[in-house]
Amino acid sequence: MNKLDIYTVLVNIFEKRSKINFDENCDLKNENLFESKIMMPARELVLTLYDIEDYFSISIPEDVILSGRFNSFNNIYDIVKKLENSINFN
Repeated sequence: MNKLDIYTVLVNIFEKRSKINFDENCDLKNENLFESKIMMPARELVLTLYDIEDYFSISIPEDVILSGRFNSFNNIYDIVKKLENSINFN
C-alpha cells in the first residue's frame, strides 16, 4: 500500500473514532491524543488500534504501545508505515 493510501485510511479511521478530520486539522497531527486539544477517550484509542490492525492486517507490537509512541496521528502513521514496510522499530 502506498503512503497516500495509508494516510487516507488513517484519516478515515480517526474521523470515525475521534470525530476529528486530521486532513482538515493539520495542526493537531502531532498533538498527544489524550491531552487537552484532542482529549480522545482511551476506549476510542483502543478501538482505533483494533481498526488499524484489522484494516492493514498488522499487529502493532506491545512495546511500541507501552513506550508511548502510539500517541499522536503522525506517530501512528509512522508506525503503520514502518510495519507495512517491515522495518524494525528498534
